[in-house]
Amino acid sequence: MTSGSNLLLFPASLPDEALVSRVSRYHILTRNRKTRDSFMQLFGKPRTALTDIVPPDIPCLALRLPGDSSDNLERLLNDNTMFPLATLFNSWTPPTDWLGAAATPATIRRRTLGLAGLTKICEHCLREDFNTHGSPYIHRAYQAPGVICCWRHGTSLIERCPECSCPFEQPRELLEVPWKPCACGYRLGSNVDPIDEATVGGDAARGYAVFARDLLLAAPGSYSTSVIASTCRTKLVELGLSRGQRGIDRHAAAALLGDYYGSDLLGQMDPAYAAGKRDQWFRMGSRSGTPDVPLNRHLLTAHFLFVDAGRFVQALERAAAEALMPPMPTRATLDLAGDARKPNDKVSRAVGELRRALEENPRYTLEDLWTRYRGTLTRLLKWDRKAFAQIRDLAQKSRSRRPVAARVISPHRLDGARADQLRQAALRLYASTDRPVRISKYSIGRAAKLAHVVSSRAAYPQCNEVLDGFAETQWHFYARRYLWTLAHLPDAAASEVRQQAGIWHYKFVELDAYFRARSLTQVTHLREGQIIVLLRGHGIDLKWEGPCPDKTFARPGRAYVKKCTGTTTRHTAGPSSNNVPTPVDLAAVVLERARFTSAG
Repeated sequence: MTSGSNLLLFPASLPDEALVSRVSRYHILTRNRKTRDSFMQLFGKPRTALTDIVPPDIPCLALRLPGDSSDNLERLLNDNTMFPLATLFNSWTPPTDWLGAAATPATIRRRTLGLAGLTKICEHCLREDFNTHGSPYIHRAYQAPGVICCWRHGTSLIERCPECSCPFEQPRELLEVPWKPCACGYRLGSNVDPIDEATVGGDAARGYAVFARDLLLAAPGSYSTSVIASTCRTKLVELGLSRGQRGIDRHAAAALLGDYYGSDLLGQMDPAYAAGKRDQWFRMGSRSGTPDVPLNRHLLTAHFLFVDAGRFVQALERAAAEALMPPMPTRATLDLAGDARKPNDKVSRAVGELRRALEENPRYTLEDLWTRYRGTLTRLLKWDRKAFAQIRDLAQKSRSRRPVAARVISPHRLDGARADQLRQAALRLYASTDRPVRISKYSIGRAAKLAHVVSSRAAYPQCNEVLDGFAETQWHFYARRYLWTLAHLPDAAASEVRQQAGIWHYKFVELDAYFRARSLTQVTHLREGQIIVLLRGHGIDLKWEGPCPDKTFARPGRAYVKKCTGTTTRHTAGPSSNNVPTPVDLAAVVLERARFTSAG
């Protein structure tokens, strides 16, 4: 489609220029009195959003510019918007006939695509652009989600006037800065100070800005959700973040990502992280979770895993190539002895599918294949019995699981510091004067807000050593609860102490007898850590096995407990006198029921 527009004053795009910058420069060149006039000339509307990641009314501009409208739309999308990033991660797909339906704005999913936020500017780039190109302009790469510093200078980007804090951008309006001074009179780039190292962004923030800019310039195209998930999952497994055979340890991955960027930086780069919405924050690596990931989190995860945009694109290309080709030898072989067949032979395809299933599941038998691939086996049996016999022989061979290479995970750099945090949290728990609860590795981790280290022993060896040392036994917990209850009920009867302590009757009897035999000192006003001091005075440490470690207690509750032969009542049919329970049997049953009833 070729348009007959005469918008010859619409400026050519400068390197990496944002669409809002080109439209604003057009408004300045035409000297229109109102921005409404420029919007009507370019879009046929009095107002439109230009700072969205993909502006919804961009086809209207493509139809009005000179030349082929399709080429105009393609150049505008790829050169002046975030369209390359949106299509790369399959976050959004343009409508089929976008130019033909230009009057209807495209529907954009704000949850996964989102907005770019306020317009961000680097004052050092404004000065250099004026000297190089003769005009300052707004860079597109700085508007990428999560970018907070200049990729070239490392300085923090600004969204407001440094003098009066007025935001540069107004909703659905054109920009006046940097071509005109702010309302306060300050002109951006006019008084740029030398770069201060204190204001330069960190390595992670600047590396992320470079990563986003390189991806925009590369414009690698679109990849399917399965390819993106496979690429990220492969890299996560290489980093030792797998869980099970095919799963990903999302908690550990999110923790490492948080360590890489830092909580403060992540809060600036991701609104959900700053708002504390982190339950399902990391969902990369799965086909079901990847489509719901916002664009900024796609970029954060990709930069964290690959660091360099070139390596990320190469990994995507390899995953896409593997998705198109089955993980089988390139030769079209059917017979294991070497009988070749055509690559498109239906028998060869069926055999290839079954062999892949056997390779991926080494313990599959012929019965398993019939359960999961009944249709394929039935067709193969009709087409070629010799091929079916080969699959049957292959499935019957003894095979073991494929050896999995041991992953070597180096200890985390913050392992020692976090071990100290866990130690302090455990000491606070044991020193508390509140009603004792059992202190385990997980409760210590939760108290220190480091619960993820419990399941990452290889990455946090010192942390897990501290957790193993401070986790108490069940008997030590009973002893703490017993002393705490005595301190609050010094004159209560034993039955009331047992009820308030919440200790099982039979274990309480042993525990009470143990402490009474040692003339335990009564404590009326507990101080922090006093219970632990009293226990250590009686030789009771965190790993105490109880007053009677060799004694076996029946489990409390109403579960069935098998009794010995001499006291078991037999219920069999028939009038035989052997089936009649004796008084001794009945007495044993009554006592046993009374014991379990009191325990329940």
